[in-house]
Formats: sequence, structure tokens, C-alpha cells
Amino acid sequence: MGIPLPPRPAGVPAAALIQVDSPTPLHVGMPAPLRALRCAGTVGHKLQLGEGDLQDWTGMRLTTPARTWCDLSGVLDLEDLVAAGDYIVHHRYPLCSREDLESGIARHPGRRGRGRLLEAFPLLDERAESRPESIIRVTVVRAGIEGLSPNVPIADAHGHVFARADLCFPAHRVIFEYQGDYHRSEPGRWRKDRTRIARLAAAGWHVVEIAADELSDRRMLLRLIRDTLTLYPANPASPSGRPPAP
Repeated sequence: MGIPLPPRPAGVPAAALIQVDSPTPLHVGMPAPLRALRCAGTVGHKLQLGEGDLQDWTGMRLTTPARTWCDLSGVLDLEDLVAAGDYIVHHRYPLCSREDLESGIARHPGRRGRGRLLEAFPLLDERAESRPESIIRVTVVRAGIEGLSPNVPIADAHGHVFARADLCFPAHRVIFEYQGDYHRSEPGRWRKDRTRIARLAAAGWHVVEIAADELSDRRMLLRLIRDTLTLYPANPASPSGRPPAP
């Protein structure tokens, strides 16, 4: 079902509803007391399953999204666990609700990674649109950098909303956006992005584009963000998406 994972995760849970960025063995779970499957091209797991931990999906028995997210807490760092949770509870295409995830945590008090689940849960944002966006947001929050607002509607001088800023510091008039490699291979999208950035600049916003190098080096990412916010000091009188009055 497309739950995003890092390219080379330390491991993934059995029957996970996931899609990784590079080929990986198929992880298959067997309910205890059955033994874990041993077969070429697979990684076997023995699972302690409770009532409601399984569901049918396109003819297969898989762990539910809530159970899968709980299992992922044992193999993902906090940022990627939040990214997976953001995808699961996405406001347009949710695989389950926040309440389902919370219930999943409560049903497994002794689970490996429970502390990470409890830390990740309040950081989830159903409006997040991508794994990079989630990672940047959590990195900023954990570093204690204040003023970040996700998914802020941006209006022009006439009050018309023309964009939505994924990662925005309204008081600084600064927007951070992740640009993946697909922007280079899709000319139409690249042109639209350039027009959008020009309109944001005309509306009084400074846009900083973040690429994969910054995402892979969190210290570099935080230095970039802090330096930018220092260069563009906060103006508490203008904390919204509307352009400042002339």
C-alpha cells in the first residue's frame, strides 16, 4: 500500500504494507507457534498476533496498517517512523485513523520500540505529502527550532490563495521545500515550480530548496535552516500567509 521506507531499512516487519525505494526481499510472517518461513528471496518472521491484527488485502492476509506501524517502530528511526505514520493517516487517502494507531500502541504495552511509538505519535501530521517533508519537519521540531507551520496557504496581494507551503516559518517569511530528482526529469513540473517560486517571491516570501544531500545529513540541514532564519529575522507583526502591508 505504499508506506514509505528509507532505501535501506535495517529490517521491515512481516506482511508490511510497504513500498521501498530499492529492491528488497519479501518479508513474510507466520503466526506463533508456527515457525518462521525459510525460502530464497524471503525473510521469515514469527509473529505474536492479537485479535484485529490481520486483514485481507487483494487476496492476501496482511497485518493491518496500525499493527504494521507498530512493527516498524523496531526497525526505523523516529523521523522515518513519523513519515510512515503520516502516510497511513493521510487526510485524503488514510489507511486507518489516528485512533486506530493509538489503539494499536495500547494493545502492545511490551512491544519493542514502544518508546519510539509514544514519541512519534504526537508528531504525526495527516496533511504531510511526502517522506522528505515529514523528515524535515520532525528534524526541526526535535532540534527545538520554533515557528514552523506545515501546509500554510499563501495568498497574493489581492488575498487570493495560490500556493500551499509545505514547511513554512510565517514570521520569518521563509519557506523550505524539498526538490527531488523528478523535477529534473519532468520539464513541465520544473516550469510550474519556477513560476510558483517567482509568485512566492513577489508575495514577499523567501524560498529555500532542499535536496537529497541536505536530507541525508541532518546536521547540514539544521545549519541551513538556522542560517536562513538568522538571515531573515522574525517579524511577529506578520505571522500569516498574507503579504505584509506596504
